[in-house]
Amino acid sequence: MTTIYNKKGFTLVELLIVIAIIAILAAIAIPAFNKYRNRAFNAEIQSDANNAFASAQLYLSDNPGATVNSELKLLSGGARLSKNTTWVSGDMTIYSGNIKLTNVAAEDDYNQSTILANGQITFY
Repeated sequence: MTTIYNKKGFTLVELLIVIAIIAILAAIAIPAFNKYRNRAFNAEIQSDANNAFASAQLYLSDNPGATVNSELKLLSGGARLSKNTTWVSGDMTIYSGNIKLTNVAAEDDYNQSTILANGQITFY
């Protein structure tokens, strides 16, 4: 009596090794992906903050006695905020005040920005 083993396929040990390798690669790749994603959100809020300051200055130069206290006024100054950036608050005049923006998609500490009337932008 002879037994012929011509069956093709993978053994359980081979499948477990492949699954372990995939798990190790995923454990390395997912945190790196999240880090790059947050870095992109930070760049987005920084760009929007610079854009908001320039737009606020443009609006205030056209309307010297006005106050940028709504997103509508910022947009009428020419601001184009990205889809993840939203208006929080603002009371900027030509000499004082600030504008606060936030990035709703960011998951780290630098998802908000404050733009002061003197041009200083802080991220927190």
